[in-house]
Amino acid sequence: GKILPIPEFSRLSKRAAQALSSLALPSLQEPAHLVIDSTGLKVFGEKEWLQTKHGKQYVRKVWRKLHIGVEAGGYIVARVLTDHHTDDRACVEAILEQSNSSYITEMLADGGYDSHKIYEELEKKKINPVIPPPNQAVINNAANPSKRDQAVKYIQEKSYWAWYSKNNVGRRNRVENTFYRIKTIFGRKLHSRTIPNQDVESQFLC
Repeated sequence: GKILPIPEFSRLSKRAAQALSSLALPSLQEPAHLVIDSTGLKVFGEKEWLQTKHGKQYVRKVWRKLHIGVEAGGYIVARVLTDHHTDDRACVEAILEQSNSSYITEMLADGGYDSHKIYEELEKKKINPVIPPPNQAVINNAANPSKRDQAVKYIQEKSYWAWYSKNNVGRRNRVENTFYRIKTIFGRKLHSRTIPNQDVESQFLC
């Protein structure tokens, strides 16, 4: 029965751009694997907003990419929001840092994250990479094979599905399920207009 004051929209909008230290995502507290991936979220650009407001069709589409890291229980432990031009691999380091990389034993991702640099970074952190190399991948150093070389060799000798089964790659479905839940509950677009507010909104969703 209490009457609570409701802050005006402009005040909420300004506060949304501030750092939300009290709403930090939970980081890993014990050894576990991490699954990472990204998805697109629709937003209105200024041109789209004006054209839609006046009943005109717009041509240009603006997207943001939400990159997340999910632990074994399905909880989101890391999040990065970028524009749709940003390469997925550029966000791996930030996701690892947010997740508390010292506890990550394995990192699972799709082929879009495959690169020598990513494998090297993970090996330095003593994280086992579970990333499928492309079909045309070759072994670079047979005498002293890297983790990537070992994966390429195993696939060449025993097939991709043998490698898939050996590494239990099916665990990667958790991140797909997480994106499905986010879009089912909150929709497929961000409602904020500015990039700082969109970043905070994506933090709210996660």
